[in-house]
Amino acid sequence: MLTCTVDLRTASGPWQWCEQGEGCWARGEDRIRPLANPAQEARAVTDGTTVLMVVRERAVGRASLLRSTAPVRVDAAVYARAVAECEEWPLQSVWIESGPDGVRLRTGLGGVCPLYLAHAKGTLNGSWQLMDLRAHQAPDKLDEKEVMRLLTGHPRYGHDTLFTSIKRLSERSTAYADAEGLRMVYPAPAEHAQPSELSEGTDGPALVDAFEALVDHIYARRPLTPARIATQLSGGKDSTNLAISLALAHPGLITPWALLIGGESGPQQEARRRMIIDHTGFAPDVTVPAAEHPPLAPGRLRRAHPEAISPLDEPHLEAADALAQALMARGITAVVAGFGGDEVARVRRPDGGPVRTPEAPAWCGERVRDLLGEVNTGISPATVAPETALVALEVATPLLARRGLWTLAPFTDPELVRFG
Repeated sequence: MLTCTVDLRTASGPWQWCEQGEGCWARGEDRIRPLANPAQEARAVTDGTTVLMVVRERAVGRASLLRSTAPVRVDAAVYARAVAECEEWPLQSVWIESGPDGVRLRTGLGGVCPLYLAHAKGTLNGSWQLMDLRAHQAPDKLDEKEVMRLLTGHPRYGHDTLFTSIKRLSERSTAYADAEGLRMVYPAPAEHAQPSELSEGTDGPALVDAFEALVDHIYARRPLTPARIATQLSGGKDSTNLAISLALAHPGLITPWALLIGGESGPQQEARRRMIIDHTGFAPDVTVPAAEHPPLAPGRLRRAHPEAISPLDEPHLEAADALAQALMARGITAVVAGFGGDEVARVRRPDGGPVRTPEAPAWCGERVRDLLGEVNTGISPATVAPETALVALEVATPLLARRGLWTLAPFTDPELVRFG
């Protein structure tokens, strides 16, 4: 949701809002730059000593003390209420408090768009793109445990990244930074409702009605512009349910989108999508055949800009980027994705279930095998959204954000998680 460069060794004047480019908070050479998208807003306030700078999703019908991008002066009581407002914000948010002792970064229901942080020589750098911090990356800074997780296909969510020199501000976490270094603090584990019996007389149609009402409520919390919204319609059940709800609320205005997988399953995918589109009122479809944009295709991202490609980027990067560009050309600014549907519907065991140790694929060496027992150590406490959905979104959302697209992930909403 933002990028930043803050020299913590000196405080060169007050923070001010600067309209240059797409807008940022500036203090001397320091910059905190919100990701520019209509779905988000930047707000600030100061008590004269500490400045609070907020980047968050816009919320409909939500009263706010924070109405200015420039740091407006308020008294201590109002400042404290502004911080409390950040803590209670119902949508995605990140906020920074900058004072004489350094900066504190916090995120509420964060995680849909990652924030990576690196500290070196008294300066804090942050970005939603891992490769923006490539100056802090080197072979001798690889985190062995994270490399093991990547190579075995068992990623976990938390503060650690592939590099010991870069940390992730995971959801509800706090980062403290001063001239001496960076310290990360996890939140308390999220509390989740346990499976319960359905009320007497509750049948399938009643559950469907409740699901649809809840999804409509999640959409209504955001000031959506239907003609500029695209919804994932892969042909799978999760994205289909979200897409139909949105299209029924805004007939003929919502753009469906998909990466066509081709191969033996391709005709089935296309037939399922066509059936849904024919029975629901969508805007014209946007699709990209994956086979037309193979990995390492000449002129595409990996070949043209290898320095910008993260180890976390998905295998079908070229095709996914072509799809993002097609949506951008249509004037789309936000996309709805179905990540997390399977996890929301999963039954959670009270004890969390058994801890499983993965097997090492054939390409892994002895060091990876030695580390397999640590695959579940040092990770985030229980998250509000499903962990696997947050991992998937960390792959998908930076690519979309590069093309000016903000991602909405309804299955990570706390109310829908609880319903599941």
